[in-house]
Amino acid sequence: MLALDYLVDHRDGPWLATETEKVAALTAAGVPEAALPRRVYAGKGTNTQQTRYFVNKLPMALDATHGTFVFVQGTDATPSALDTWGASHAAVWDALRAAGRAVTVVVVGRDRSPLETAQHVLARWAVGRPMRVPTADEAAELDTLRAAVADTNAATLRRLGGLPTALRRIVTLEDRMQARPAGASNGAGARIVDGSVWRSKRVRA
Repeated sequence: MLALDYLVDHRDGPWLATETEKVAALTAAGVPEAALPRRVYAGKGTNTQQTRYFVNKLPMALDATHGTFVFVQGTDATPSALDTWGASHAAVWDALRAAGRAVTVVVVGRDRSPLETAQHVLARWAVGRPMRVPTADEAAELDTLRAAVADTNAATLRRLGGLPTALRRIVTLEDRMQARPAGASNGAGARIVDGSVWRSKRVRA
């Protein structure tokens, strides 16, 4: 509802509605497919998997000069949730910037205090405290863990050491991705041009 409320007030943007549109537009803009946020789901058959992109289905707009990415603060309105989402998009933003497109992030919510905290996170991204981009192996492992937990896949969870072990590993990987790289300093390597927050006046708990 929060995402829809934001789009109602910004309906003229070049919004990409579906997973297919997002993947096609970004790859055409020069973003490698391997950089796109994704989740790998285990299929019902033996050794079958399905890869889905942008599974959170959050609003995204892209034109010849600019990309806008919207993060919706739901029940988990914490800085770590925003940072995790940002880390999953860092390679996309880097590729767009390299292709000459400016990147803007908007955090949408309904509560003032979490939005104020989000504004500080966005300011950090804009001035250049880089997020660590996960390696391919880390991203694949995290996809597998998240899918197993989300789908309550008992066989996969047993193989991973059980639910508590899987959850601890997810936290470890997410914390590692959020760690500041050695030698990184403010003022260099900014991920986004600008970030802002938008508070809904219509959607309430």
